[in-house]
Amino acid sequence: MVLPMSILLDLALGLVLLSILYNSYQRGFLASLISLAGTAAGFLLAAFASRPLAERVYNAVLAQRVERYVADTLLAPDGPLSVVMSGIDQAGNAAVQAITDFLTRYGLDYYSSRNAGEMGGEIFGQIGEFGADPAAAIAQVAIRPLVMTVLEIAIFFLLIFIIRIVVRVAAHVGLGVNNIPLVGGVNRMAGLLCGAVYAVMMGFLLSMGLVLLAGLGKNQWTYLNSAVLEQTFLIRHFLDLRAYLP
Repeated sequence: MVLPMSILLDLALGLVLLSILYNSYQRGFLASLISLAGTAAGFLLAAFASRPLAERVYNAVLAQRVERYVADTLLAPDGPLSVVMSGIDQAGNAAVQAITDFLTRYGLDYYSSRNAGEMGGEIFGQIGEFGADPAAAIAQVAIRPLVMTVLEIAIFFLLIFIIRIVVRVAAHVGLGVNNIPLVGGVNRMAGLLCGAVYAVMMGFLLSMGLVLLAGLGKNQWTYLNSAVLEQTFLIRHFLDLRAYLP
C-alpha cells in the first residue's frame, strides 16, 4: 500500500519532532534553555521584521516584474486567462467563475487571506468599475499574496538562520551541567520540557518551509503543493499558528 504524500509529510515531521525531544533530553535543561530562549528571540524578531522587509523588497524590486509576468504569460494570446479576459464585458458572472476556478486550480487562494471567489470578484471589480489594467489587477489581487508569502518566509528563515548561529555557540556553555551527579538527571528531565516547547517552534518553522518550497515550485509539483498541504494533519495545525503572528 502506498501512503498518500500528505501522510508521509506528517510522518516525516513527526520523526523530526521526536528527535528534537530526544536531543533536548540528552543536552539537558541549561543548554536546551539557551537554545529555546535564543530561538524564541530570533523567532519574534523574524516574525516582526519579515513582513515589513518583504513589503519593501516587493515594492522596490518585484512589483513591476510580477505585472510583466502576468501580461506576458497569463494574459498572452495563448495564456490560460486570455479567453476569459477578452470577453470580460460580456462574460459577467461566468468570467468571475472562470477566474475563480483558475485561482483555485493553481492554489493561489491558499496564499491569500481571502477565498478564490472574493479574489475573482475583486479582480473584475477593479477592471470593470475602476478601469484598472488587467495585468495590474491580477498581479495585485492574485499573484502578490503568493509572492509576498514566499518572500516573507524566505526573509524569516534568513533571520532565523543568522540568529541560530549565535545561539548554537552559546548553547555549548550549558552542556557541562549534565556531568554533575544528581543534578544531571534533573537537568535532563527539565531539558525535555524545554524540548517540547522547542519542538512546537521547529514544527511551525518546518511547516512554513514546506509552504515556501511549494511556492518556489509555483504550486505545480505533484508531491508538494497547496492541495497536499491542506490534506495534512500535523503540518496543517502548525500552519494554523500563522493566525497568531503579527
